[in-house]
Amino acid sequence: MFNFVTEFDRGQGKVYLDDEMASVVWYKRYSYLFIPALYLLMGVLLDVAMYGFMGLPFASDYVYSFAIMVIVAALLCLTQRKWLQITVVSLLLAVQLFTCISNIVSYISLSEIFSWETIDSIVNAIIASTSTQLDLTFLVPLIIMVVFYVVAVILIAKFCKTPVVKKQRRIFQPVLSLVLIAASLLTYGVAYWTLPAYQDEYLDNLTNRKFVYDTFANRVQSFKMFGTYSYYLNNLLALMSFKSATSTADALDITVKDYQPDSYGYENIAQLQPGDNLIMILMETFERTAINPYTMPNLYQFMQENCYAVEGYYSIERTCIPDYLSQTGTHVLGKEMWSAYANTEIPFSLANIFGRAGYTTNAFHNGEGKFYNRNRLYSKALGFDHFYDYNALSTQYKAYFNGNKDEILFKENLTRMAPADQDFYSYVVSISTHGLVPGINLQPLYPEEYKVLEHYSVELAELYPWLNSNDKDKVQIIKNYLAGTVTFDRGFGALLDYLRTTDDQTAPGKKLIETTAIVMFGDHYYYLNPLAAQKEPEAANPNDLIGNQCPFIVYNPRASHPDVPTATYAQNALLMGVDEAQPWGQTIKRFTATMDIYKTVCSLFGIVTDQQLTYGHSVFTDQPSVGVGYINGYIWGENTDGSKWRTVDFQEFVGATPSRDELKKVAPLLTQTFDSIIANMTLYEGKGFKTLDKAYYTLGSFAA
Repeated sequence: MFNFVTEFDRGQGKVYLDDEMASVVWYKRYSYLFIPALYLLMGVLLDVAMYGFMGLPFASDYVYSFAIMVIVAALLCLTQRKWLQITVVSLLLAVQLFTCISNIVSYISLSEIFSWETIDSIVNAIIASTSTQLDLTFLVPLIIMVVFYVVAVILIAKFCKTPVVKKQRRIFQPVLSLVLIAASLLTYGVAYWTLPAYQDEYLDNLTNRKFVYDTFANRVQSFKMFGTYSYYLNNLLALMSFKSATSTADALDITVKDYQPDSYGYENIAQLQPGDNLIMILMETFERTAINPYTMPNLYQFMQENCYAVEGYYSIERTCIPDYLSQTGTHVLGKEMWSAYANTEIPFSLANIFGRAGYTTNAFHNGEGKFYNRNRLYSKALGFDHFYDYNALSTQYKAYFNGNKDEILFKENLTRMAPADQDFYSYVVSISTHGLVPGINLQPLYPEEYKVLEHYSVELAELYPWLNSNDKDKVQIIKNYLAGTVTFDRGFGALLDYLRTTDDQTAPGKKLIETTAIVMFGDHYYYLNPLAAQKEPEAANPNDLIGNQCPFIVYNPRASHPDVPTATYAQNALLMGVDEAQPWGQTIKRFTATMDIYKTVCSLFGIVTDQQLTYGHSVFTDQPSVGVGYINGYIWGENTDGSKWRTVDFQEFVGATPSRDELKKVAPLLTQTFDSIIANMTLYEGKGFKTLDKAYYTLGSFAA
């Protein structure tokens, strides 16, 4: 009877003398090479399958990954203990299989590439795959490969037992291993040495192989170029800070200069003053088309009467990045800020700026604070006085995704969000529209919200054609999502009622609504099922930029005051399509990205910023904007004719593809953006924030 365990014991079988080895069949003499060779074969096959199912060309510089694999195989050749070889190889291939499946699912569902520090995102990707109807047939060849590997291991163990040699002088074995290692290191070194030098402009470095390898700045491009093993080695080195922005700054001759204040150019803005309050609301997974008069009457009416709504705001970032970017105006390069920089104090974060002005600063999230490490990031890096998550609520009603309904979030925190007896800045993150998938009926959790959907079924079906679909999963996911918008709107309506009826004790004679600015924005559109689809055909691809706008809404109480005529705003060329019948409810038509949110808030409160560290532009300027996307690691913007462009590594672009000359026109803007990323990253890693002059980051400093 074949014993799978004891057969790996090299003590089993006959012991041979050196001169007797010639009588041993060759495949037993060299059987210690079979498992390492099987490892190389399986590793390459897994990568070939992965790139194929992702629809990507095979890694152009796969020599880097293959060299790493050969080094591992050579080290395994140093031992003749098959149980050790098989254990190591099985573990390595298991990890590679996991990353292979994760990358296929992540890329097809969310256009993401799996990385070590975002292992939790795989859960979201798998959830997303169900609603995007991911073809799971890719698992069939992977399963066949696993079966092949197991059978091969059993056959090698049974028929290729390594002979035990008495007084064996094993020279060939270590020499072979050393030769393989030396050859792999030499190949790796030569390949790196021949990589092209950096270019002068960041645009030219987007696909520069040396730049991508050294900086790990563009994750997807690194993955496409260098293969699995090189990618995850670089990922690990970046997490361990061996790949730093400082070295990149040196290579590109980028240095942090003296303070360079931004030039604003929006003197006509009715600026808020010290003592005026601010509430910012991140609307989780919100599309602009989700705001309608039926499920969201409070926000819809508020936008019609009192707000500026930005048409052309796009965000494809993962939640944590808009969360961070909106508070600091900075973006990270090749690292995840919530894990790597949560202990860094950032003096120009909004909470720190308002805190230095004597405001109370509170942050709210309708889920667990440990999600994206918010409980540490908010209090330490961003400087909020208090952070309230799901555990701070007395109504422990988990609606979905480990969080309360947004209505509960708002209603239980009204006095915390807007304390009437002190100046305040509050930041709120909703959750009820997050991660909704088909196959789950949330009607038992949202009974009142579903009644709204039933009451307006005809109107909603006209707005969102997918509700007319025969696909029950699609219909269910839309209903779940719209139910989430209902609970958000009811919570926001409660906040509006509170602000409208509560006296501001720090400003006698005024209600809080007259002294409180409100800035609302979506972190990203609905990856799983864009509501715009069918209504806007170009939005049919949920991973595409075009047609998937998010809401970006600004309420300025001083602009609505009779002493500040709204005509001053109409002087801005960006305010187009304004309905003169409405003194408010104006639309700002311009390309806008997540990085513009921070500057917009700073413009409202007259806060001077440093153009080296905080980039983007206020929506009240005529300066062009670009977006830096986490997903696919691209930069994107809008041409003067309204067509969208994005950098060369983007796939299946819907819309006008810009020429190289057209991209050259925006190269200075891209370079400035990249310089800002490098500059603030240099300060992060060198802890240089402590030396920044905080006096610049002050309410009203621009007006002064």
